[in-house]
Amino acid sequence: MPVSKKISRSRRQETAAAERVGGSTTPRSGAGWVHKNDVKSKHFLVECKRTDNKSRISLSLSDLKQLEQNAILSSKLPAMAAQIGTECYWVLTDTTFAEMLLELGWVIDGF
Repeated sequence: MPVSKKISRSRRQETAAAERVGGSTTPRSGAGWVHKNDVKSKHFLVECKRTDNKSRISLSLSDLKQLEQNAILSSKLPAMAAQIGTECYWVLTDTTFAEMLLELGWVIDGF
């Protein structure tokens, strides 16, 4: 049976996110009880969200909190890849952003 365009686009987004973080996609997009979320790398656990809508995407606090909890349990940093049309943006927790700044050697007051 042919794969729908929506599923095909989602898989492409997951593959691109995996390449970006030097990781791999998880089986069944993390739908199982063993592998959580869409992409895993040495440092990151990534959830991918996308829409064909050209102007907005919905991100829920419950999705972000679940990603954060799964990342903590797997000792990884949480990141969400949000794709709106062809544009991709990364959503990070404040803690993840601060850890990345520290890794880069940036010391900023307030972090």
